[in-house]
Amino acid sequence: MKSIDVIRTFVSGSLFLLLLAGCAGDPQSTSAPTGSAPSSEVIAADQSQPTWETQEYEDTYLSYEIPAGWKKHENSSDDMRLTLFTQQEPTTDMPSNVCVQILSLQSQSKDFDYADPEIQELYHQFLISSDSGLTAEAQDGEYATEQIGDTWVYSISFAREAEDGTMVQQTGYFPMGLDYTLAIWATDYKDGCTPPVEEIAKHICETLCILEP
Repeated sequence: MKSIDVIRTFVSGSLFLLLLAGCAGDPQSTSAPTGSAPSSEVIAADQSQPTWETQEYEDTYLSYEIPAGWKKHENSSDDMRLTLFTQQEPTTDMPSNVCVQILSLQSQSKDFDYADPEIQELYHQFLISSDSGLTAEAQDGEYATEQIGDTWVYSISFAREAEDGTMVQQTGYFPMGLDYTLAIWATDYKDGCTPPVEEIAKHICETLCILEP
């Protein structure tokens, strides 16, 4: 498959990435940073069990595990297949959170070899392009790939300014090759929440199960 065809399949699942990136507060507009983005890195998956208690979350399309002390937030949207999780008793008005969204119920790229460095780099280029819908800060973000269980997960992490001027760290995780196209966003407001939102997002990827509606 030609490179441009690969990119087009990624673009088909990008419609709500911008919304996801801003679900915990809209950023101030910034100019695109200069400099080359980091190259992807393959990281060995940590198959150890979490040190925190878990509970199973299930909706029409997915099931996965979240921390026992977390809950579905009222800003979730069934119409957009977007589910936002926060601590049951957050310590701030803008708490750290994890957001799971189904971008498409029809994946166009199930048969790619996601261990292929060329495919990994093509997805990186897609994420930092205007087609992805991500903010300019993502262009300077840290890109990584890792295999969690049987699933390759690509991720991008970057700092951005929220509406109240707070600097937050956002990491988007994209489980590849599944029946649905998914995005899982971990937003860290530096409020000391436990477990860390990045750890929660990875555990969701590890326990993810696709359900037939």
